[in-house]
Formats: sequence, structure tokens, C-alpha cells
Amino acid sequence: MRTPLPIMNRVVSVIIVSYESSAELESLLPSLTSEALSYGLEIIVVDNGSGDETKAVLNRFTTDITIIYNAENVGFATAVNQGIRISSAPFILLLNPDADLSLEAIQELKTYLDDKPAVAAVAPRIEFPDGRIQPSRGSFPSILRTIAHLFQLKRLMPDDETIINSPLRCLGRLFKQYAPLPVLDQEVDYTTGACVLLRRTAMDQVGGMDEQFFLYYEEIDLAKRLKNAGYSWVFLTSVVARHQVAASSRRIPLKQFYERYRSMCYYFSKHHSYFATILMRQMLYLTILIRWGLVSISGKFRLDPRSPLRDEINIYRLLLKS
Repeated sequence: MRTPLPIMNRVVSVIIVSYESSAELESLLPSLTSEALSYGLEIIVVDNGSGDETKAVLNRFTTDITIIYNAENVGFATAVNQGIRISSAPFILLLNPDADLSLEAIQELKTYLDDKPAVAAVAPRIEFPDGRIQPSRGSFPSILRTIAHLFQLKRLMPDDETIINSPLRCLGRLFKQYAPLPVLDQEVDYTTGACVLLRRTAMDQVGGMDEQFFLYYEEIDLAKRLKNAGYSWVFLTSVVARHQVAASSRRIPLKQFYERYRSMCYYFSKHHSYFATILMRQMLYLTILIRWGLVSISGKFRLDPRSPLRDEINIYRLLLKS
């Protein structure tokens, strides 16, 4: 049995929110716990009511980690706040179960925040397991960018590097997307919450994550509030993490779909004008009606009560009523 790390020696609190992620945890925890004491890591796993073998996996690490078991899935933001409340280190690392970040990389991120007191969050470059760059940065949602997203127009836009000196530069500013990879560290609006190191004092100042977000937009909302408080969010190219995209959310695709757009509506109501929020909701309703119609037509002659298409149509109805 290992001796618990004294609070004064805890440098980074690693918070892992899991849902049906037993295989990912079984892969992640051995490497993370192997030298946790040497690197001053406090590891906290918050499980959101998993029904797989997660508990059996976590039970093998009870001497190395702190575990919170929720009876149901309370959402990512709520689970993160639960972990933060029982943690004690000055820096907080949010790490998905399907992400892989070396101990040396954690130290590099921590050193960066030590040297940059105005930075509240720093995130590594994220790659797919095969080494391809994974998009992990974004601009704060504006009404034009969101409409472009809803109607799939952003997929037609080249990246910033391509259009910055072209006649389309005005469109590039409207539908801003970060280029694939900056040369050095880069201040961004936000990065994905799959892997990001946060400064505790900044998190305390803005009150942690907004628990009204169940899934999606919680890190964008956090970044927006941190920026409003005078902090910056940085993307660090020199540090690399590997990530298998949304291993747990793939298991609940319809719930995922619903929560994405519910969170979008809430984000706009919180950070944009009443007019912009109404306009965004109308565009959202239009895209839902179009998709609802297409799904209904495609399933017209084969819809039975157990059909996945019927479930999808019910999700559209729920969104239209919300």
C-alpha cells in the first residue's frame, strides 16, 4: 500500500470523468499512477453511473486514486465540479478516460502555467492514435458561425492559412476556424475539455463549470467566463496528447445529439443578445424540421415502435418543444 501524498506536496489534481469507460480506464490508470507520487499527482475519478466493468477496474486502484461514484449520469460539468471540490492541488488537469498524456507532458503544462500567471488554461496538441492532428481549438460561437455550422457551411470553408491573403479573407473572419497547427504556443478562445490544465485560483474566481450544461459547450462557457475575468487560454504545440474521440459519448448517440443542441441554446441565452438567441433558435428549428422530414420520409414504410428512426424523430420533437 502506498503512502498518501501529503496535501502540501500535491501539485496537480487529475480529474477523470468516466461513463461506461472500463476499457479506457484499464489502459490509462496504470501509466498515470505508476509515478504519481514523484510528480505530485492527485488522481480523482468521478464515475457517472456506469453499468459496465468500471467499478471492478477502479477497485484495483483504490490505494492510488480517489473515487466518486454517482448513482446516475449527472453530466460532465457537474462531475468535474464534484472532483474539484475534493481536490487540493493548485492546478487541475481535466483528462478524458480515452486520452493519453505522459507524466512529462503534464509537468510541461504545469511549468507553462507557473511562468504565465495571466493564463488560466493550457492545452496540448491532440492527435488521433494514428498520429493525425485532431481538431481541438475553436472560436467562441457567433450567430454567423453557428448558422454556418447548423447548415454545414463551415465544412466548405478552407482554414485560416489558406484564405488569410485571398479575396475570401472577409469570410475567414466571419467563419473563423483555426489553422491545422500553429508554429508555437497560441492564445485561442477555447480548446476541447478532453485534456486541459487549469489554474485553480482562476477556476475559483469564476465559480467552476456551469452545471446547467450536461454535455457540450461547458468548456466554451468556462473559457468565455475566464476571458471576461481577464485570463487567457493557450494551445501549446510542443506538448502532445493522444485521444480516441468520444469513446463514451458514442454509446449514447441520440442523447448526445439532443444535449449538443440544448447546450447550444443555453450558451446563446447566456452570452448573446435576446435577438441573436431568437435568431439562432429559429435557424436551429428550421434545420431540425428539415432533418425530421428527411428521416420521416426515409422511414415511412419501415417504422415500427422499436426502430432507431422513431427514437430519432422523438428527439427532434423534444428539441422543438424545448
